[in-house]
Amino acid sequence: MADPTSPDPSNVESENDGADETVADEQQPEPTFVDLYAGLALDADEALAVTLRYPAHLVVFAGGEGSGKTTILATIYENLVQGPFAGFRFAGSRSLSGFEQICHHNRIASGNAKPETARTHASETRTFYHLALAREDEASGATHRHILLAAVSGERFRLARDSAEDCAMLSFIPRADVVVVLVDGEKLAGQQTRENALADAAGILDSFVDDGVLGCSTRVEIAFSKHDCIEADGRVAEEFLQKAEKRLRSRFSSRLPDLSFRKIAARPEVAPAECDKGFLDAFNSWIATSPESSSSLAPDAWESVGEREFSDFRRRYELVQRRVENG
Repeated sequence: MADPTSPDPSNVESENDGADETVADEQQPEPTFVDLYAGLALDADEALAVTLRYPAHLVVFAGGEGSGKTTILATIYENLVQGPFAGFRFAGSRSLSGFEQICHHNRIASGNAKPETARTHASETRTFYHLALAREDEASGATHRHILLAAVSGERFRLARDSAEDCAMLSFIPRADVVVVLVDGEKLAGQQTRENALADAAGILDSFVDDGVLGCSTRVEIAFSKHDCIEADGRVAEEFLQKAEKRLRSRFSSRLPDLSFRKIAARPEVAPAECDKGFLDAFNSWIATSPESSSSLAPDAWESVGEREFSDFRRRYELVQRRVENG
C-alpha cells in the first residue's frame, strides 16, 4: 500500500515537465528577423537604397500613353531571363515580381488573344525596376552591373508643370544617365493621330528643358517606337517620320547637347528578326556607361543639385578618390 504522505509520481512528473518547459522558454533565443524585398517595382526610397549600395546606372523612359514604355521594360526582362542578351546574363533583380506583373499580359497564362502590356499610370509611385547583369564572357563571381529602369507617363510631366508635389516626384530625372523619350510609331502611322504623337514627345522635352530637370551631361534619346507599324504603313508614314525627326532635331538640338534619335520595335508584328537586332542595339546603347555621365560631375555640381538628387555610390566613391588624389 502506498504511503499517503509520499508525493504522487504523476504529479511530480507533471510539475517537472512544467519546470523544464519554463527553462526551455527562458533559454529560447530571440528570433532573428531578416528584411526581405517584396520584389515589386521599387519606389524612390528603395531605388535610393540601390544607388547607395551599388554604382547603379539609371535609364528613364518617358512618353505619351501607349507609346511603349512598359512594353520596353517587359521585353528587356523577357530577353534576359531566356538567356544571354546583348552580351549580358541575368544576375538577379530586387523587383522580380514587378517584372513578372508587367509581363503577365504578354503570356498565354493571361488568357489574352494577343500580347498586351499594362499601362503606366500617373498615380503610380512604384516607378523603378532593378536589374543585376553579368557579362556573358566573365567568370561567375565577377562584379555585377546594376541597372535601374524607370517608366514615367506623359501625364506625369504635364501634371508636374502645374503642381509642386507632382514636380517633386520627378526629382530623380537629374540623376538619370539616359532619358529616352518615346514617339508612338503606331500613332505616327495614322493620319489622324500623328500630330498628337509628335506633340506628346515635344511637350515632354519642353518640360525637361524649361524646368531644368535634366543633368548637364544627361544623354537624351528620342526613340520612334513600334517602327514595324511605320514600315507596314508604307512610304507616306516613313516620309512623315523623317519630317518629324527633322522638326524635333531643329527644335531641340541647340538646347540638348547630347541628343540622338533611334527607331525601335520592342514587340514587332512585322519583320521581327530585323527589329529584334535594332532593339538589342538600343539596349546596348542605353546601358552603356560614358565618362561624361551624371556620375562624373564635379563635386560642386552635385552639391548644387540639392537634396532632391539621388545620393549614390558613384558620387561618394569619386569624391573620396578626389580627396585622396588631392592629398
